[in-house]
Amino acid sequence: MNLRYRVGVAAPLPTGVVAEIERRFGAVRITEGRPATVHGNVLDQAALRGLLSLLWDANADVVSVRIRPGREPDEHARHLDDTTT
Repeated sequence: MNLRYRVGVAAPLPTGVVAEIERRFGAVRITEGRPATVHGNVLDQAALRGLLSLLWDANADVVSVRIRPGREPDEHARHLDDTTT
């Protein structure tokens, strides 16, 4: 399973928190505003919980969470991944 998420936080996230999210979960997109929004992909609900725990630990006020199924990697992309390792 792959999930696309959008998490709204009350204030902009410090650069160090964004870097840690990217280190653990891959590339993210941040939309500044009220709320600031973090967009990205996680593998499953357990990974989403890990992301929310990271935000909690950083004292971020989470104001919204939206998830939807993401696009699964296609067979060609999986095959390329297998041949490059």
